[in-house]
Amino acid sequence: MKKWLSLVIIFSILLLSGCSLLIQAAQTTKPEQTKPQSKKTEPLKPWQKIKPEDFRAATTPEGMVKEGPGKYAGYDYDAAALQSELAKLPNGLSTDQLYNQLIYYLAENYKPIVDKLDHFDTSFEIRNKTPDDLRVHAPDAKKLNVAILLDASGSMAGKIDGKTKMEQAKEAIGRFASQLPDGTTVSLRVYGHKGTNQAKDKAMSCKSSEVVYPSGAYDATRFQQALGRFRPAGWTPLAKAIRDAQSDLVANNGPNTENIVYIVSDGIETCGGDPVAAAQSLHQSNIHAVVNIIGFDVDNAGQKALQAVADAGGGEFSTAQDQQELEMYLEQQYTQMWLAWTNWGNTNWIDVNNQYNAKWQRLQLIAGFSGSQFANKLQTERQHLESALSFLDRKNKLQDGQYSDLSSKISDRYNALEAYRQQRYDELDQILTEKRDKLQAFIEQKQQEMQKKYE
Repeated sequence: MKKWLSLVIIFSILLLSGCSLLIQAAQTTKPEQTKPQSKKTEPLKPWQKIKPEDFRAATTPEGMVKEGPGKYAGYDYDAAALQSELAKLPNGLSTDQLYNQLIYYLAENYKPIVDKLDHFDTSFEIRNKTPDDLRVHAPDAKKLNVAILLDASGSMAGKIDGKTKMEQAKEAIGRFASQLPDGTTVSLRVYGHKGTNQAKDKAMSCKSSEVVYPSGAYDATRFQQALGRFRPAGWTPLAKAIRDAQSDLVANNGPNTENIVYIVSDGIETCGGDPVAAAQSLHQSNIHAVVNIIGFDVDNAGQKALQAVADAGGGEFSTAQDQQELEMYLEQQYTQMWLAWTNWGNTNWIDVNNQYNAKWQRLQLIAGFSGSQFANKLQTERQHLESALSFLDRKNKLQDGQYSDLSSKISDRYNALEAYRQQRYDELDQILTEKRDKLQAFIEQKQQEMQKKYE
């Protein structure tokens, strides 16, 4: 009996302990706290900021475009709800009071459209640049910087049609330099012009690289004198000449300067240098010079070697078998430049016109006479106002003469806003036209100027 009573007591203690723990757990466990979500408040519409009886309609178009949207404007238009509001109006209101009520309820929201007009992009740009692969300075370039390197190694003494290659090269280069555009700086460097092409003179000849016409404006007398100062003599230090050409170009390098190197050579490097590396280094330097090579009476192996040099210099390689072909190549440089400017002018003139058409069509969509966003809102507002006026008349809310007076006010508002639309449209249309014409005139002038230089 005592044993049974002891078990009952123990069980009771355990049961009470468990209940106590459950109560404690329930007391210590707090319900999950949730932060109240803040409601995003929409900005008040104009009609929500003022009572209908206190509203005063604007009298100028600048004010009219700012006073909407009315309570039943745009997508909120509800004829039945509007008529319910109008039916509650007291009798005997003045014409101005009734007009204010109508505008309070039905003024359209012109502000988004006006904002588009205020921020309408009237700018045009020249989007098509002169092709880089033609080696022509860009339209806004201020200076063309040309370095001519002439191979004066002994092999240039070889004759073609009774004249040495050197004589023919000098005549072609002289003609080329004389036709450079005004403002161009030009330099003439010769290499391999000292010693002989014998082994005993190799060391001296491979060090020979000299500027005979320092970088500057072209002067016919001085340039011809420079061409007469040397004769074909030694080896071919082509890599050294290319490296040295950088100093010739740097002297007149600056913003918007196109640096071009023309090399006339009848053979490959014979002094152990690396003309490919030299051309690549010059092209990738901060002056970004382009290296063009004219192979003058060069064999197949020489052509491949010189082609690699031109490729590394970001330029082109051409061959000439005689003076006529050499002059033809140099003439083609002008033809390419002339064609590039012709294409630049024609392409950009048309592109500016396309830009104008796209902007004009957007202007039509926003504020054109018929079917535009502005015109549609204006027409909708007038129809709703006239419909509301007819309802007031049917409900006998109008006194003698008020229908005519209110109809006139509605027409005056429409005409004022229509004149405002037309004015804003005309202003932007005029700006677009003037800017288009000005840029196209600039393009034509630049095109003709550059074509004349390269004729």
